[in-house]
Amino acid sequence: MSEIDFHRAVIMANEMLVRAGIKSYPFDPIPVVKLIPNCVCRKYATARKWGVNIESFGSESAIIVEMEGKNIIFYDESKPQCHINFSILHELGHLVLKHPLNCKNLSPASYHRYEVEANYFAAQMLMPMSLIAALRCRQLTIIQHFLVQHFGVSSDAATKRLNTMRNMSNISLAHSEREYDDIIVSLANSFMESIRPSYSFFDYAYEEDMQRRRESWM
Repeated sequence: MSEIDFHRAVIMANEMLVRAGIKSYPFDPIPVVKLIPNCVCRKYATARKWGVNIESFGSESAIIVEMEGKNIIFYDESKPQCHINFSILHELGHLVLKHPLNCKNLSPASYHRYEVEANYFAAQMLMPMSLIAALRCRQLTIIQHFLVQHFGVSSDAATKRLNTMRNMSNISLAHSEREYDDIIVSLANSFMESIRPSYSFFDYAYEEDMQRRRESWM
């Protein structure tokens, strides 16, 4: 059984953020899903209209299935929006990370690995590490409430994200994981300005940090 590939989950999430041109948070994940060929989102209510037995999905939130040549992410529209967003991106993570979509024959260890990787992908899309780092450099204190308020995630997702970043604080990320950092931050400049305008400080810390990263790639 392979190790959980956190690095690939980050890389693929970053690529999707740049490809989708995400400029503000929280964002609607459905247009992002549409960037993947033959992949769409449909509500559980639509599944019922089609006569699909959603109870057989084995999921209370969302699931991705292959039907008539398409990958369809069915999601429970009755859940809170923060829950819907995470669930859709979790299922998208399974697809872009090329996980088996039929989990019936998976071992418990494999199932756990794929679930963790998909969760990590969704968290990186909704709360990019580079963007959180840039906000910290604007002298903002990033706590659970901050992520809930500005990124539109659940309290549970925010807490897990902070714990993950705390555990990774002493880990050096590879060039491939940092490749899109500048672009992700640049795209979200107006979003950051709405939280704390740049004229209120000079971002020496962020610029120095980014320069060190650039030099390490050479």
